[in-house]
Order: sequence, then structure tokens, then C-alpha cells
Amino acid sequence: MSTTETSAKDEAAIKAVIAAFAEAWNTKDAEPLAKLFAEDSDFVDVIGRWFKGRTEIKQAHT
Repeated sequence: MSTTETSAKDEAAIKAVIAAFAEAWNTKDAEPLAKLFAEDSDFVDVIGRWFKGRTEIKQAHT
């Protein structure tokens, strides 16, 4: 597999995650949004609140 093929596959995967995030955000569906994050993720929102872990991220978006 060439670097170009890998890059194209990586780019497609990244775009899929972005699309899934936008869909979950726009439909206000916290479950699929939270599943996009690793269990030990951190999320800081636009006003500076810090959520630690998938559970807190989900609760923050419910």
C-alpha cells in the first residue's frame, strides 16, 4: 500500500468521524457523540468547562 493510498484512507476515516460528530451534535444525540471518544478522553467546551471521560462527555451533552 502506498503512502497516497494510506493518506486517502486516513482522510476518509477522519471525515467520517467529523460527519458522525456533526450528525450527533445537530440531532442532539449524546449517545453516538460520546461513543466517538475514548473512555479516557477529555473534552473542553467553548466556555472552558472540562469533562473527563466518556461518561462525563455524554452527560454534558444530554
